[in-house]
Amino acid sequence: MPTFDNDWLMQYLRTHPLEARRMTGLPGPPEPSEPLGAAGDPDEPEGVLLGKVRRLALDTGWLFHHVLDSRGCDPGFLDVCAVKPGRLLFAELKTLLGKLTREQHLWLDMLRHSVPGVEVEVWRPSDWPHIEATLRRP
Repeated sequence: MPTFDNDWLMQYLRTHPLEARRMTGLPGPPEPSEPLGAAGDPDEPEGVLLGKVRRLALDTGWLFHHVLDSRGCDPGFLDVCAVKPGRLLFAELKTLLGKLTREQHLWLDMLRHSVPGVEVEVWRPSDWPHIEATLRRP
């Protein structure tokens, strides 16, 4: 089975934003004039927030997972699963007015109350300072 050098792949995707969009279905990296750490527009689409969270997570040493197409998956699983040494994080991303489903509430509650030490978050664009602090923490 082939192995991939993650640093090489991430560098490639950063320098080839159109290819990154084609491969991942996510927005490409922010343009240099768009600071990554800027608080999100309250009307920011979930996909834009996901792209920013993904980029920061990968840049700060997390392994990052997001299901691009959840059709056929059991309902309610959260948008983000990320891990780095000593930390496991699950996050659901929502727009300013986005509402959690019953199944998402169940996942959030089960993770919070059943798995010691797991970090469980619901993030909106206005939460960017908290998101950044969470992902940058060792």
